[in-house]
Amino acid sequence: MAFRALSFALQHHASEKNAAASEVYSSDGKLLGKFFSENRTPVPYDSIAPAFVHALISTEDERFYSHHGVDFVGAAGAMKDALRGHARGASTISQQLVKNMFRVRTEYSTGLLGYIPGVKILIMKLKEMIIATELEMFCTKNEILTMYANTVDFGSNATASRQRQKPTSIRRPPSSKPKRPPYW
Repeated sequence: MAFRALSFALQHHASEKNAAASEVYSSDGKLLGKFFSENRTPVPYDSIAPAFVHALISTEDERFYSHHGVDFVGAAGAMKDALRGHARGASTISQQLVKNMFRVRTEYSTGLLGYIPGVKILIMKLKEMIIATELEMFCTKNEILTMYANTVDFGSNATASRQRQKPTSIRRPPSSKPKRPPYW
């Protein structure tokens, strides 16, 4: 029963649109203005630059295409490093997406057990792992990358869907053929 409820909630939430700006147009088609709490215009997977996808996977989750939401090899390595005093992250792209979409790391997400030292982070990580595995059951890898690019803030308010930060945009350039610098 709990599995079905989680599945329904996951499908519903994952299919929802992100906080997109509402655009108001004049009768002749000119943009008059936008209303928003976040200035986002979600972009489809095809509009995201392949270099961005490659860089994201290379830096955040090198085994993205070979796991189902949880990278146990990375988690074991992170635990080994933590025991040696060198803490590092081991969350997959799917786990990071879950953390951002479902807010599993709020002060209210652990219940009474969260007051026991060390148990709070364990509860939060287990929730991320379970929901990330569920996410991978219902969404393709490209859908996960698209949701991640449209929801996660990459610093300086840059996301795949932000219009304000043109220099840090991760959209595919209009011309797919790169221009050669004059010195080549």
